[in-house]
Amino acid sequence: MKIIKRLLVLISPQPPLVGLEVSDSTIRLGGGRDNSKQVSLHLPPGIIEGGRLKNRDGFKAVLRELYRRLPPKIRKHLNVVLTIPANDVFIQTFTLPPQVSGNLEEAAELNLQMVSPLNLKQSYYDWQRMGGSDPAGKTIELLGAFVLREIVDGFVQALEETDFNVAAVEFTSLSLIRELKRQGRIESGQSHLVVEVKPEGITFILTRNSQLLFHSFTPWGTIAGEGGAIVTKDFINALTDEVNTISNFYGAHWGGAVSNLIFITSRDFQSEIKEALGDRPLTFFDPEELNSAAGAASRSLLQETKEISLLGASYLEIFKQNQILSFVSLWRSILIAATSFLLLLSIGADLFLRQLARETEAATTLSLNQPSHKELAELEEKASEFNQLVFLIKEIRQEEPQAGSVLKLINNLAGAGIRISRISIPSLDGLIAVYGTTFNEQSAIEFKNRLANEGSFTDVDLPLSGIMPGIEGQVSFSVSFKIKNP
Repeated sequence: MKIIKRLLVLISPQPPLVGLEVSDSTIRLGGGRDNSKQVSLHLPPGIIEGGRLKNRDGFKAVLRELYRRLPPKIRKHLNVVLTIPANDVFIQTFTLPPQVSGNLEEAAELNLQMVSPLNLKQSYYDWQRMGGSDPAGKTIELLGAFVLREIVDGFVQALEETDFNVAAVEFTSLSLIRELKRQGRIESGQSHLVVEVKPEGITFILTRNSQLLFHSFTPWGTIAGEGGAIVTKDFINALTDEVNTISNFYGAHWGGAVSNLIFITSRDFQSEIKEALGDRPLTFFDPEELNSAAGAASRSLLQETKEISLLGASYLEIFKQNQILSFVSLWRSILIAATSFLLLLSIGADLFLRQLARETEAATTLSLNQPSHKELAELEEKASEFNQLVFLIKEIRQEEPQAGSVLKLINNLAGAGIRISRISIPSLDGLIAVYGTTFNEQSAIEFKNRLANEGSFTDVDLPLSGIMPGIEGQVSFSVSFKIKNP
């Protein structure tokens, strides 16, 4: 099985991923080599509140502006790992005996259902293994995560409608831990308490052996005094109390003390934090150099280690279909290159056989009555058949650019509202069929009219029987036409 997985990685390289972090105040996208490409926008009030999408149209408008600002290379393959606020994501660690390792998937699923704090029918949940948590190998420690479906679906639907392909959904604390590991900021064998201070509140993240154990969120409203004002003294007191509470929680469950404190915050309050917690090892990072978007972009979809994804099955299926199209496009290019090579090889072989035939013909003129005359005739017949095959390959190669231009023209006429699922081109002189999906019947008819009015096609036909209702209000259709002779 491992050999097969490695082979699949070689023939289908991982699609480029970008991380997309959403919060009440900001939307941030990170990607590129070493996550060096980052674009962020401030969200107007009321679009996201308490980590939940409240204004879908306003959110889509911000996404379109974010899309416009992206570098062309990222826009070309926009596969995003969405990381949502940890506010409403419940996490739970649990252990299994090593005897279930052969059937770990089923055992983990059963335990998730038992410990879930939410109604399973109304939630998404997943798990991942916590490597290095038990060096003795006496138990298998897993991390489970749970979130309401409505929270995830609201974000994912808006992203899909604005041309963002969602590859996975995770949460900010998980993304931050991955980025800390990628940058070498946390080490195995130590415990860390990561504190992220944001406009929405304070997120506390507890790790052990570079693994996420626990997270909690404290909104500013619980710290603010009368009139909603936040006094520095109240903030420091609340911060110190929570750090001590989590440290005691860690000691009671895993023993020992939290080794290091990592703060992700602007320069505000840094001096006060150092004064209040100066007896502990402290490290400070700016949100621009360490954030969840960068951690989400570091996620690998093709690695053997399973990672938590809170993406619904229907959206995951859409992403897989997009990956199949990318796979087909990649191998089409490889096939064209291989065909060109074979064509050159065939031409060389043809020249060689022609020379061999001429030499053989010259030799046979000296002795036509020799028994080899019959063998030479058979060789000439085979050379003739081979030349016919070479001629057919040349004709196919000549039609290939025209077929490519037809595919490009169809894709341009489809626009953003039409998703092409299959194109059948038996020959350039025959009937071409296009199959796809769209939002409604009128959109399919408008696509048919664009084909008819383009001028390069004839006999354009969209039968009513070819329009069928699909899932989530969409419709599927098929339209046929011929290429107009020049």
